[in-house]
Amino acid sequence: MKKTLVVLVVQPLNSFNYNKWEFNRKYNKKWNIIFWNLLSIQNENLNKKFTTKGHGIIKAKNFININDYSNLLKQFKKLPPNFYYINLSILSFKCSIIDRILKIKGGKCIYLKMNVLPEVKISFKKAILFILKSSYKFFFLKKIIVYPFLKLINFFNHFIKGKPEIHIVPNQNAYENLKRKNKNNKIIRTYSYDYERFIQNRKLNKKNKKKKNYAVFIDQNKDDHFDHTLLFGEEYYMTSKWYWEKMEKFFSFIESNFKLKVIIAAHHRRSKYNLPIKRQFIFNKTINLVRDCKLAITHNSTAINQAILYEKPLILINFNVYKKSMSNYLDVLNFGKLIGSKVINLESFSFSKKIFNLKNCLIINKKKYKKYKEMYIKPKTIKNNTIWKTVLNELDRI
Repeated sequence: MKKTLVVLVVQPLNSFNYNKWEFNRKYNKKWNIIFWNLLSIQNENLNKKFTTKGHGIIKAKNFININDYSNLLKQFKKLPPNFYYINLSILSFKCSIIDRILKIKGGKCIYLKMNVLPEVKISFKKAILFILKSSYKFFFLKKIIVYPFLKLINFFNHFIKGKPEIHIVPNQNAYENLKRKNKNNKIIRTYSYDYERFIQNRKLNKKNKKKKNYAVFIDQNKDDHFDHTLLFGEEYYMTSKWYWEKMEKFFSFIESNFKLKVIIAAHHRRSKYNLPIKRQFIFNKTINLVRDCKLAITHNSTAINQAILYEKPLILINFNVYKKSMSNYLDVLNFGKLIGSKVINLESFSFSKKIFNLKNCLIINKKKYKKYKEMYIKPKTIKNNTIWKTVLNELDRI
């Protein structure tokens, strides 16, 4: 009899996720793997918005869109007495309750992360100094007032969730952090999903590709920010018009002064009907665009990993308005420090060829790239094995 693994997600099944969750491969014959998409239960409007025509939604037999609680109850009733589950959703009351019910029903919880970005540690003193220097003091005042309540809610949601049997993490840094907090738990290291994409792409493209004379901007869909709306239930604090005007001005500056065409690697959740500027948006080709580019431009996307793996120069874009998030603003600065790349704040950028030298940005710090790869992408001692194969191999041992 096949074993059952339930995977909780809060995203529709598009081309990117189809590959990430390995719907393009044959799973181990011993396993029946079912994905439950809880997005409609978590945020119905967001689900409707990101499943419309243009988002490249794919249907699969074992990907179940849980549209209401009645449908959720039916899925619970179908579960066998013993099964495993992975919660790849978000920390919310609804998702945590569903997690707990799976545990009560006989499910064994497996902790899995497929990508973990470096975290900036912000001390209380550093946070206060940041706020005092910020232009958004009133904005932060509101955050400070609700902060204790949010911490309490998050603690409660963590408390509700089932305790994992094993932890599977995607890099050395995540392993070390989790080991300090969970000394007695079984923690398995694998590598990040970006490294998996890298080795797959390398096998498909054995011939060495020459660098082409273009820069690629790795889009994060900031003008229609899915994650922010999902986590906080509100629209992102940057408007699409404001954001893309700033980005287009920088792209034009690069093209006119340095004769380097700028191409946009469209985010996987961007609709093909939502192209905010008159520029080439290329879908589902990010890794190839990064591989062949002369320069990569982004903010703090996990796709930075791809640029590191292909040893491509990076320019990181920041804004003063990012300070509304604090962690968002500091994340970009932290990335620049970790990999030795240029950070440009477009709200104070000179747009002067005399002041800005692009040649300096095309030099990478190989020592920092190597260290970043070993800590955040691919630990030295980890063998090349797919993430999902690692998961199933570990479950077979339980």
